[in-house]
Amino acid sequence: MLDSLNLSLSDEELDDLGNYLETIPGAMNIEKVHGFLTALQCSPQLVMPSNFFPYVFGEDHVYDSSEELTKYTGLLLRLWNEISNQLNNNAEFDPIFIEQENGKSPGNEWAEGFLFGMHLDQEGWKVLVDDDDHMGILIPIFALGHEHDPDPDLRPDPITDEKRELMLAGIKVYTPTIFEYFKKYRRPTFDLSRSKQIPFRRTSGKIGRNEPCPCGSGLKYKYCCGKN
Repeated sequence: MLDSLNLSLSDEELDDLGNYLETIPGAMNIEKVHGFLTALQCSPQLVMPSNFFPYVFGEDHVYDSSEELTKYTGLLLRLWNEISNQLNNNAEFDPIFIEQENGKSPGNEWAEGFLFGMHLDQEGWKVLVDDDDHMGILIPIFALGHEHDPDPDLRPDPITDEKRELMLAGIKVYTPTIFEYFKKYRRPTFDLSRSKQIPFRRTSGKIGRNEPCPCGSGLKYKYCCGKN
């Protein structure tokens, strides 16, 4: 099972996951998910994968069957691992930007997802935000993430098409740099017993205690994440 979670998603599987998310009220779309998961990967604190499911699917989401749970949490974990492999192996980083009907990709959803991921560990990210020599690598994310912010003080100056293209290119280039920046703060291995627990309201009856844990450990849920 663990080996299968390292397979990259095909275009069809990515579309399937994206379409599934679109059917869930309150769920993130696939672009925001990618930005969110990328921020968690870059974070100075390692995150247990099962803890981000409620943020992606919505904490009140109920799966119609164990097969549906296994399928879509599996696709999400494979996307998580795909991002991890790109960042850890110095491969080309390939963010997901949804193309609109006009053929353009604003990138706002990806940046908003990334900022949300940062928000979950504000203290950890403060190191980079307060680093005058390096915080510039966050500027494209902040600008696109706050472009339509209801608070006018947070909105950037109008972003031209040319500036947007530079910011989208900047995200591709700077994200691996952000990942490397926090590398010294992270443990070299994924220790499930020590990884950061993102707090969320747990609901009962969503995952059977005898079903395989969606984190991919291969253990039953009651012996893995269900113990927390």
